Amino acid sequence: MPLSKYNAQFGGKPGAAAKAKSAMQDSYGADKGEQVFYATKNKKKKQQGNGDSKPAPKRSRGGMGVGMNPGGGY
Repeated sequence: MPLSKYNAQFGGKPGAAAKAKSAMQDSYGADKGEQVFYATKNKKKKQQGNGDSKPAPKRSRGGMGVGMNPGGGY
């Protein structure tokens, strides 16, 4: 599978994906470097998105809120 289709996730320049994969394999070894490359590609693809999606809003952790004291304590 050609790496050129992943160039957009690694800067958009020709050969960017191959250069990034090579650097990751040099740093982490052949097998782990390939895993890191594809994990990075997936993360960057999600971050770039298609422009119309927003990240999910942060959910409340529950609780009573600020200023409320359920034990009384007045």
